[in-house]
Amino acid sequence: MSYGSFLYAGVGAVIIALASIALTFRPLAHVSDSVLARAADGLRRVGFFPHSNLHGELQRLDLLRIVLAIFLAGRFWPDLVFALHAGNTSAATWIGVGLVLTIALAAGIATPLAALLLAWLLNLVIDYVSYNESLGSVVVANCLVPLIISPAGYTLSIDSILMRRPNAAAAVLSRLYGLWGPPTLDRVQVGRFLGFVAFASINVYSAVRHLQAPTWTSGAATAVILLSPIASPAWSPLSQWLYEHVTALYVAFSLASTYGMLVWQLLMLPLALVSRWTRGFVIVWGLMFFAFSTYVMHLKRLGAYEFVLWALVFWNGRMFAASWRRLVARWDRRPHPWRVPEPGYRGPLGAALALCLVLLLGAFALTCVPNQLPRLAHLARLVAGRAPAMFGIGVVDVFNERDLRVYRNHAIARKVEPNGAAAPIFYAPSESVDFALSGRLQYIVLAPLFCDPEFARARFTGYTEPLPPSHPDRHLDVFMEFTTWTRPTNEDLATFRYIPITWEPICVIRANLQQPSRLSTEYLPAAATRLARVGIGFEPTLRRVNLAGRFPCDLERAQAARWYDQPAHGTRTAEEMSALENMIDAAGRGSIQCLSAYRQLITQLAAADNVTAFAPPAARCESELAIAEAYYGDAFDADLRRETLPSLNAARDAAAQGKVDACRPSVASIRRAYFEAIYGSE
Repeated sequence: MSYGSFLYAGVGAVIIALASIALTFRPLAHVSDSVLARAADGLRRVGFFPHSNLHGELQRLDLLRIVLAIFLAGRFWPDLVFALHAGNTSAATWIGVGLVLTIALAAGIATPLAALLLAWLLNLVIDYVSYNESLGSVVVANCLVPLIISPAGYTLSIDSILMRRPNAAAAVLSRLYGLWGPPTLDRVQVGRFLGFVAFASINVYSAVRHLQAPTWTSGAATAVILLSPIASPAWSPLSQWLYEHVTALYVAFSLASTYGMLVWQLLMLPLALVSRWTRGFVIVWGLMFFAFSTYVMHLKRLGAYEFVLWALVFWNGRMFAASWRRLVARWDRRPHPWRVPEPGYRGPLGAALALCLVLLLGAFALTCVPNQLPRLAHLARLVAGRAPAMFGIGVVDVFNERDLRVYRNHAIARKVEPNGAAAPIFYAPSESVDFALSGRLQYIVLAPLFCDPEFARARFTGYTEPLPPSHPDRHLDVFMEFTTWTRPTNEDLATFRYIPITWEPICVIRANLQQPSRLSTEYLPAAATRLARVGIGFEPTLRRVNLAGRFPCDLERAQAARWYDQPAHGTRTAEEMSALENMIDAAGRGSIQCLSAYRQLITQLAAADNVTAFAPPAARCESELAIAEAYYGDAFDADLRRETLPSLNAARDAAAQGKVDACRPSVASIRRAYFEAIYGSE
């Protein structure tokens, strides 16, 4: 999505918020107050919330506000350091804004405004500019819902201290808090419930997507996640032992937990309202899932954010109210430390934000059913766009079939020590870099072969960059082995019989950390076997696969694009444009896919221009010679180097003498030899 569309989403959120303010402003304020009161009373009648007091609610809200801000600052700070180190000024600026707002939220400085701006910017701007869109940010936005509707900041904050003193700061803060209206128990509890509703909505969407994934519908999702060393590196050895020794029990556990997760996600909201027993199931299952995310799958801060959300929604603090009273009383020894400061203005912003969330949730729900309600869905998409992301409402498609395919593939990076031993490379990227690497993995698992030089280059470069110039590792050879889990399949697990886990090595990518971007790729026999099953346009012998895997995609893609831009007659056809677009897309999916698309494009261009496909017309000798050197140095094996060395020397001599007409045919013979080695004579 373009930056402009993200700004459009932010503006859309503001417009809908302003419309909500208009609907809750006087003389309609009593209507919104009545609706909030009835909603809160209904929640208390079904036992979702107790009949508590406002002071206790505000204290819990502010305590959890501080905890959330601490976790969020721990995410923003390393991202800011990385953005500054990478020279990404735009990302550093917006991450810095997020960090400043987070500090203000933690300290309680202009708390309602800080929370509102953070909610508005986090998913719509900050994560987009920093290339770090994540589920963690969505859950943070869910957590901010009760903080901006209530609002937070009346206790345990610098605001609360200043508002009790007769000075200019108190007047400004009273006016700010007054925009929300005086805090009420009803609004605090409705805000807590709406945070839960936002979280439930993204879980419903996620569960519907899971129902389209064979690994989920077969009940194998938990088994795959626990057995995979990628998904759960610390627990996979124990899981593999249990799978081997108590196979039936292990598979039964996977079935129960997988289907239980689907029930929890789909029915979270109604189950939380029906009775205290079903609500207990929602709470306990959620806590187990959050712990699973944190300690088994190591999903960084996601589990921490979810624990904070659960506390915001379900913690009523009966056991801790007295102790917190004593603690805060020591902190503020003036008389009546529990008195909530009275704002100087009674505005409608609290109720308006609650209404805004409901409207955006409805718009998101309509966009999810475009086939059933096409006109309303189009209108909702036009008006709201991604604005619901302000409250953490949006498309959440995680732990889907593609993610589970990632867990069935493994890329292991190792360095070769001076004594010749191979040691793992331990690399802890920032959250934004980790997001980018994870996105690349999700892309390459869809390719016929799980082998990607770009992923290896990113890992090697990311490991090298922070090393001091004198670090001994900078001179080491490194390699990355790509392997694919072939068994047990979902069908194998459904038999309740033990079938050993089988990993097939697909390729090995090597480099030296002095030049971590200069890679060599070696495909292994399993790669040829897998390509033979899917069909790739040539006989997949191991030699041909290795040659194809070293195709100089970037250089040839640029040369072909220049050829496309210079038609010999008239303009390019729609078929030729489609072939160009296909090549550009294939370039991101690996060298073999790029080679196939490139061959298709140059065949069409050569036919249209009535020339040979191996000598682009009007190509400059310098660019053609660079391509020839790349073929000879990086793509060819010993036989092809021996065969094409005379042509390469001829191209070098021609380039040195400025003989373009002699240079291009020499490079064409090198290109032809490469294609004939893979596809045979044509």
